[in-house]
Amino acid sequence: MSEPIEERWYGWRPMTTDSKPIIGRSPAFDNVWIAAGTNMLGLSMAPATGKLIAELLNGRQPHVDPEP
Repeated sequence: MSEPIEERWYGWRPMTTDSKPIIGRSPAFDNVWIAAGTNMLGLSMAPATGKLIAELLNGRQPHVDPEP
């Protein structure tokens, strides 16, 4: 016998209209960086996105082209 469902969770996915993630410096604030909009691939893209943000923050050569 399975356990009863005590709580259901759901939420909006961070999707962009063109399916391209938003990765880079905020146009409004110099000290804010954005890494969002990976659609349904957030968990699988997290390591590469984190590495890319770290490279951009530290002025290193990105391992992938950060342009859309």
